[in-house]
Amino acid sequence: MYTCCIILHVLLSIRYKWLSSDLEKIAPIINIFCFLIPTGSALFGWRKTAYNPTVNMCFLQSYPIGCTSTSDVACIRGANVKLYTIMFAVLPFFLEFFFIIVSMTLIYMS
Repeated sequence: MYTCCIILHVLLSIRYKWLSSDLEKIAPIINIFCFLIPTGSALFGWRKTAYNPTVNMCFLQSYPIGCTSTSDVACIRGANVKLYTIMFAVLPFFLEFFFIIVSMTLIYMS
């Protein structure tokens, strides 16, 4: 996420000729954005009890492991973890990747 903010800074500086004084005006908004989005998604996962142990770390996972794939074991925690994983891990990754590609293309074309 912070990489996108750095690239936004470079894009605005090079392509759109923003001055340092202009960039300083949006810096607090960018820093708040970089803090609130990950914190908000972490608190959402914590509130929904979606963080559970996986094989080697804690991540968005149903508990016990494998309860969603077998009908023998009932899930105790972590309902809808596939949706949460898409919303908070997969989708942001691809959106950030797309933003980087578009920004670098715009910088190259300037």
